[in-house]
Amino acid sequence: MPMRVSSRMNSREMLAITDRYAALLESNGAVPRRVDVERNFRLPADRMVLLNHARWQLEMVRRVVHRLGGESTAIRLFGSAQGLMVAAGLLTVAETWRENAQWLDGASVRAFDTAIQELDQEPSRADCT
Repeated sequence: MPMRVSSRMNSREMLAITDRYAALLESNGAVPRRVDVERNFRLPADRMVLLNHARWQLEMVRRVVHRLGGESTAIRLFGSAQGLMVAAGLLTVAETWRENAQWLDGASVRAFDTAIQELDQEPSRADCT
C-alpha cells in the first residue's frame, strides 16, 4: 500500500513523478540552481535559467515533503516546477493533470473536475487554444 503523508496526497507517487521530471530537466541540461527571486524573466531568453530553477524546486520537494508542515510547500513547489516546464515546452498541461491525478486524493480530483465543468458552462469563458 502506498505511503500517505496525509489524507490529501500520496507522497511516494509524487516523488516518483519528481524523479521523472528531474531526469527530463537534466536531459535538457538543467541543474538545481535557484534564480534571483527579485528579477523578471522572459522566455525564450531565460529558458535555461528557468529550467534550472524548476530543477531546484524539485530538489526542494524531495527535502520538504516528509517534514512537519512540508506537504503544502511540496505541493506549491511541485506545481510551480510543472508550470515552468509547461512554459518551456517540456510538458503539456494534460500531462501535468494526468500525473497530478496519480498523487492527489479522489476528493481533490473531483473538486477540480467539477470546477472545470462549471467554468466550461459559463458563456463568457472560451478555451485559450
